[in-house]
Amino acid sequence: MEYMDVTEAARKWGVTDRRVRILCNGGKVDGAVKLGWAWIIPADTEKPSDGRKLRPIKTRNIRPGSVDVDGIRKLQDEFPLDKKATEGKGFLSVVSKSIRALLAISGEDVSEKDIRTIYSGKAVSHVSLEVHLVIINFRSLLTYFVGSQLRLSLKAIEDIRTRFLQGINDINPSEYRHGLCRFPFRGEERASIDMQMVAAFQQWENAWQNYHPLTAGTILYAEMLRIEPYGEYPEIFAYLVLSSVLLSAGILPPIIRMDDGDELRAAFLLAAKRGNYSDLSSFIERRIIDAYQEAENV
Repeated sequence: MEYMDVTEAARKWGVTDRRVRILCNGGKVDGAVKLGWAWIIPADTEKPSDGRKLRPIKTRNIRPGSVDVDGIRKLQDEFPLDKKATEGKGFLSVVSKSIRALLAISGEDVSEKDIRTIYSGKAVSHVSLEVHLVIINFRSLLTYFVGSQLRLSLKAIEDIRTRFLQGINDINPSEYRHGLCRFPFRGEERASIDMQMVAAFQQWENAWQNYHPLTAGTILYAEMLRIEPYGEYPEIFAYLVLSSVLLSAGILPPIIRMDDGDELRAAFLLAAKRGNYSDLSSFIERRIIDAYQEAENV
């Protein structure tokens, strides 16, 4: 990988050397590394967005809802997550049922039998190659998240997107779709997708990531659906982002069932339009409990 120094970055971004150092010290520059007293930055790193431009969409009053912390911790103790657990029938059942329901939301009708056949390493003739890859990449990512201690950032989101679309779109997998945010908050201008994503992850770094992983993941899940940064499989991608938060914290992701579509959409709309995440958080918590029951009873 090629790197540039502070002076080169300042020239490329049209700012002062001092401003680049401030951004690096504040953790705002993806990939920046400090060697002694000097910073080096990946040569292809884009200029961080100016936070001053984000003020109209920066602060949001949200009601995150509550979490039964002790109950979740008890489930974690009863079914500890590690790489070995991801190879078990219980984890596979949660994954298979969830990807089937999420594909159905995306308009793809695939039976659980076909999904399990694909997970056994066999092809299913009546299922398209793209859907094969979606199913395989979905499980691969969930397995990767376990024990990863992933630190979410815009770069991490791009990496998740690239892994998810491996073999499907290898040219520009993490390129934002054209258009605006799907569901702007009340009184908020419909800012561009890149600005909305930067604003979301500023709030993630400043506040949301300090919540319990279930609450933090729920908020970020809703943000991915609200902004819809990418055009393909938005529901599956949002679930993967939620799962990255949960699995890296040792919590099973929620099991999504075929008849969950209406309740999930209603809970999401309440969060997206009014900033009230109580119903969505409650739904995800109940489905996490269901996931543990599924994993233990298979």
